[in-house]
Amino acid sequence: MTEAELWTELAKPDSELQKLVKEIEDSVSIGDPRPFTAATDHESIFDRATSGVAPGEDADRIRSMFRRGTFAAWQGAPLIQESLAKQFRFLRPRTIDEYEGLLFRSADEAGSLNYHLLMMGRNAEKELCIRDIFVVGVNETVSKTLSRTFRHLVVEFAKGSAYDSIVPDRAVSSAFVANLSAIAEMNRNFAENDYAAALKQYDLLPEPAQRSHKAMLMRVEAAGHTSTGMLATAMKAWKKLYKSDETLPLKFLDYYAAEGDYDSAERLARNLDAKLGGDSYLRFRLGEILFAREISADGLTPTAFRGSESGRTSSGRRSGRSKSRAEATE
Repeated sequence: MTEAELWTELAKPDSELQKLVKEIEDSVSIGDPRPFTAATDHESIFDRATSGVAPGEDADRIRSMFRRGTFAAWQGAPLIQESLAKQFRFLRPRTIDEYEGLLFRSADEAGSLNYHLLMMGRNAEKELCIRDIFVVGVNETVSKTLSRTFRHLVVEFAKGSAYDSIVPDRAVSSAFVANLSAIAEMNRNFAENDYAAALKQYDLLPEPAQRSHKAMLMRVEAAGHTSTGMLATAMKAWKKLYKSDETLPLKFLDYYAAEGDYDSAERLARNLDAKLGGDSYLRFRLGEILFAREISADGLTPTAFRGSESGRTSSGRRSGRSKSRAEATE
């Protein structure tokens, strides 16, 4: 559905879309993923993820195998998992880049902030459904994230070289597939909040596997829960490879503020606010940045560390308390 169609549908009293938006808001906020999962057309997301790869005996076989694993993973961890029990609020229909959908904000008291654009449509039964999700924090759709892994598998397991062109770096694909078990272990460490173990697992990966999008993203996420030094290292490596801070806009906004680079933080905040059509939470973050520019040259405490007992007062200063475990092992 287009942005215009969504506005029209929402304007109707007691419309099906209004009811779905309310149900999604309430259920995700209390930690219940079932209504969101029921409204999601997982087949549509999977089809988008595996499109653009020419059919063939090997590709079709790999697609079937990948489908079984993907749907099993979705049963264990719903697509809205990271937003469960956070404040999940509908903002407006919105177009972001070429994507049109319903924009929701996910936030909590610790400072966590993300936005999800739910791309809506109707399934074969003519029921409203979520066809895909653009996650603002990683600047791509769920199907795009999934497609990257699918293409790694096809290029490595299909016979011959017919599929070589579907990945940008064959060395990364080879290393990623060869180290799938280690990357899965890194993912388990992260899911269990054992961030130090996740980072250790990353360090053990061969260099091409370290450059894979999935491994680098988990490294950034884990580093954000350990120390500002590790976070800085991870963010610099990400920007060196992917060139733009727009690829992880919220992470870089937080990182720049922690480093005292308020000009870059302000730029990202204003650009993102314009892209979203305005949001009070993001503008509060912008106000925090502008205020900190006047009083804290050292930088703001990253949101991941707020409310902790680490005693952090800035990106590089401490209040004199003893070192946290994360810093002691840095």
